[in-house]
Amino acid sequence: DYSVIFWEISRKRSVHGHIQFVPVQDMAIGNFRKVLDNQIEYDKRFYPESLKVREFGNEDKLDELNEVINNQDYVLFTIYGKEGITKYLIELGNDDDKFFDAQFPRKVVAVLLNLKNRIHWTKCIETKEQESIQKAEFQTNYDKYDIMKNI
Repeated sequence: DYSVIFWEISRKRSVHGHIQFVPVQDMAIGNFRKVLDNQIEYDKRFYPESLKVREFGNEDKLDELNEVINNQDYVLFTIYGKEGITKYLIELGNDDDKFFDAQFPRKVVAVLLNLKNRIHWTKCIETKEQESIQKAEFQTNYDKYDIMKNI
């Protein structure tokens, strides 16, 4: 079985928003918070002040979450799993000069999946042939879910 992790980065000074998602086996998803905390600890050398995480359950304090999302820069991980929805919020504040590594969420997920060699996207580029094979496999596996097929 699989859960899904979404992560988004929102910064006012960015030219675009980032929203990405990855399916993750349920047996790995239980380690997410530990991996997140370890990555924050590891990355302390880059940040003048340590990143702090707030965790939200299905209905926990959504007004507080929305307040940050509407008024600050942030990183948000959202996990849709068999236990429900859990959100992990990292507030970045509103300081445009404050450093934030945009690859941080990717690092967390790569470590979680034991794919450290895929942390930097420029180092895991695939050939057109490899991409074509993956595309064909995806289309074959997705076909039974394609609601547009019978319209």
